[in-house]
Amino acid sequence: MSSSAVPSATPQARVWLALLLTAVAAVLFFRLGESPVDVTAEHRVDVVMRTMVASGDWLVPRMGDELRLQKPPLSYWLSAGLAELGLGPTPLALRMPSALAGLLLVLLCFRWGLRLGGGGLGLLAAGLLAAMQSFVALGRRGVAEMLLAAACTAVFLLWPELVDRRRRGMLPLFALCVTIAFLAKATAALFVLALPIAVDLWLRGAWREALRWRNSRWIALALLLGFAWWGAIALRGGEAREQLVQIALLPLGIQGAEVEASARHYRPWYFFLSVLPQAASPAIALAMLFASRRAWPRLRALPAEQRWPWIVVLAIFVGFSALPQKQKHYLLPMLPALALVLAQTARRMLADNPDSAARWLRLFALLLGALGSVAIAVIGAAYGICLPGGLPIALAMVGVGASLVALAIHAAWRGDALRFARCGIAFVLGFWLVWEDGIDHRLRQWRAGELQDPAWRTAIERADVWVDIPKEGSDPREEIPPALRDLEERAR
Repeated sequence: MSSSAVPSATPQARVWLALLLTAVAAVLFFRLGESPVDVTAEHRVDVVMRTMVASGDWLVPRMGDELRLQKPPLSYWLSAGLAELGLGPTPLALRMPSALAGLLLVLLCFRWGLRLGGGGLGLLAAGLLAAMQSFVALGRRGVAEMLLAAACTAVFLLWPELVDRRRRGMLPLFALCVTIAFLAKATAALFVLALPIAVDLWLRGAWREALRWRNSRWIALALLLGFAWWGAIALRGGEAREQLVQIALLPLGIQGAEVEASARHYRPWYFFLSVLPQAASPAIALAMLFASRRAWPRLRALPAEQRWPWIVVLAIFVGFSALPQKQKHYLLPMLPALALVLAQTARRMLADNPDSAARWLRLFALLLGALGSVAIAVIGAAYGICLPGGLPIALAMVGVGASLVALAIHAAWRGDALRFARCGIAFVLGFWLVWEDGIDHRLRQWRAGELQDPAWRTAIERADVWVDIPKEGSDPREEIPPALRDLEERAR
């Protein structure tokens, strides 16, 4: 077992981390509460939060007068708490916990990379994570997925502290993070945490040590606290208890009438193969490095702590692929580990095969140039045509975006991988900021029937003819329940 100390970040790394966190905060928080609630999953959390605030019953989540036990209460509690603290039952209160958890997730990813390879690896991994599509989308949604990802990543970060460095003083914090994960997503947390830890213990041959009472009692405590809410609900008996049993069996493909609406997420085993490129784009482009045999490490030969991110990625991906019920956002807790794997692979290629790395760097630069040009053209046209008086803004955006792409390509041809990474990540984060602030904000208004600007409405309707824009609006059966309207009227 290794007992080496965790390296500390250099002053330069801290400066770059502060800049990265500032950019991520801009992407996640800018105009966070202004878009309408138009996605079904977010609509449900919104209704439950408003019901909690209006009724004062924080134990049993309800959508009006209908039980809503498919999800644990943590996301409802946090949003309702922010509403009570002054934000009111608004979209901002609904989404703030996810945005804060996203910022924490980037910081945890940096810390994990810092431990494995220093500040450079931590910054690259955190930047890759922040640039991923699923991270940005779910960080701006009022759903539980980002809370789950942050809690699970904290557990993954603490695990080597326990098994490699024997820091048993970290066990209470470890148990607390496990509890938070359970209260965020229940059975999903069980699989996300248990699968990688079980595989790691098997590879280490450390099951006996892990099951000693001085260690296992903390896991038992975490499970007890995590399931305490379910126990309180079950003690009420009746419909609530029956629904909880059916929800617990749902991931295994056992479907009951009480949760029939939640059973529409059954997918074939290869489902994640098709959604991972989108969820992790554009950072997933680095996976092309695995076309070279030299990019593949011998996992058995790696130190246990270096092998751990690989175990997390493979165990979660394979494990969830084998389950009947799966959704795209189940991959989110895996993405920080995937960012670390991609960052480690890129650094290893640069160190061991500089000539091959130089060719790959130029290929990535060409890819960034092609896709970046398309993104710049779309953003520039959208703002220049649709925004009244928006031509100067569009030209400024095009100028900044083109400059970052040009700097990245120039750095790649000079063999400066670090500058290429900085410029590339800055460009992608800038794109997400403009996309979320402008285009996606109007798309959500359009889907909700609230878009008033005729120029934007005409442009979106024309684009819909060509690309068939996804209609992610709320299920019309899930409008605001009359019981909630009555509660809110009485509360006023």
